[in-house]
Amino acid sequence: MKSQFEGETKNIKVSSMEQKTIKNGSVLTKVTDENGLKYSFFNTKKDGSATAAAEAFENIRIGDVAEIGYIEEEKEFVGDSGPVKYTQRTIRFAEKVDHSNTVQMNPNGTFAPGQNIKLEDEDVPF
Repeated sequence: MKSQFEGETKNIKVSSMEQKTIKNGSVLTKVTDENGLKYSFFNTKKDGSATAAAEAFENIRIGDVAEIGYIEEEKEFVGDSGPVKYTQRTIRFAEKVDHSNTVQMNPNGTFAPGQNIKLEDEDVPF
């Protein structure tokens, strides 16, 4: 799916998720990233089967990092004070990013407690 996707892709840290049922009865999931940007996806297709994004987000929780593919469109609606412009970001696919093989370094250059680092001779620069 990624190879034929023509939208944007990026990693986001999920800071919130909420589901909303809209007028026609469809369920829309809204996702907010660490920068406050909002994305959404429908949970089901017109035929009633789950969307790719909904299936992926079954395994993605708040605080997880996910690679998402999304379409961005400029939209407008008429509110109480007139026209309101906004950016709609629709998630087409997602995949949880696995950080189990990464090592976090503290700002002072040391490694976090409990992280066992094994260096091979070829890893040492001298």
